[in-house]
Amino acid sequence: LDVNTTISHTRSTTMTYKVRQRVYKGADGSGGEITAYAMTSGSISVPANTLVSARLTNASLSPTPTPWSVSDPNCYMLRTEVLDSTGAVALLSKTSIIGFRKFEVAGQNFKLNGSPIYLFGLHRTPPGRILAGIYNDQSFIDQHIARLKAANVNMVRIAIPDANAIPWLDACDKAGIMVFCGPYDTNNVLIENEDRLLEYVNAVNAHPCVVAWVTGNEWSSSSGPDRTNLYNYIKSLDPSRPVFLADSAGFYAGGGVDPAASTGSNFLDHHKYNGWYS
Repeated sequence: LDVNTTISHTRSTTMTYKVRQRVYKGADGSGGEITAYAMTSGSISVPANTLVSARLTNASLSPTPTPWSVSDPNCYMLRTEVLDSTGAVALLSKTSIIGFRKFEVAGQNFKLNGSPIYLFGLHRTPPGRILAGIYNDQSFIDQHIARLKAANVNMVRIAIPDANAIPWLDACDKAGIMVFCGPYDTNNVLIENEDRLLEYVNAVNAHPCVVAWVTGNEWSSSSGPDRTNLYNYIKSLDPSRPVFLADSAGFYAGGGVDPAASTGSNFLDHHKYNGWYS
């Protein structure tokens, strides 16, 4: 368990805080706290009008958490609390859905928690491809995700890292639908693309359903250096997830060569439009 908390201190004087992380069973915490997972920082001195990060790590959780999977999406609730200098009074708190799982590209296989998994998805992108008037309606979200699950869909793409996307990710966490997440469009300014990827990682990194990052959509083959730079950048932010680049009508033909070095992607795709453009 590795949690990084950013404290935004807007007061005009230096203050001292502590940060506490608590984990509960179930997405809503109804299964009760796992007290052995609790972590509390030492005193953190925060100067006036600054941002300060506090990182807490527990490398050997006991009891071992139950993994999140498509068939058994075990979720936990993380409660982050900013405490006063004594550690006795919670000044602020925030809850998040978390889970424990490993998604990887191993040879020619995708693996979830060490076992090969076949990705089955649809070419729809909630919430960005759904009418703005309804895509943040919780009833609609629940119905949409339930229908995807009933159709055995286990992977979708979500491309908007704003508040409207969080209910979709929460629903995918609880339903057991994997997500690859990142910008749907790109530009030719490397630093702007890096800033957007940082926004995505900060917004949705904790969700267990997010299993891979996508750096862009239908890049041309002439943009190789920037693609590789973005791959390296997002790997520096999060080395645990594979990185995917939606290529322009390209696909990986095999041969045992890791495509990441030359393409900016741990796996490639084949875009085929039957009649759409004709």
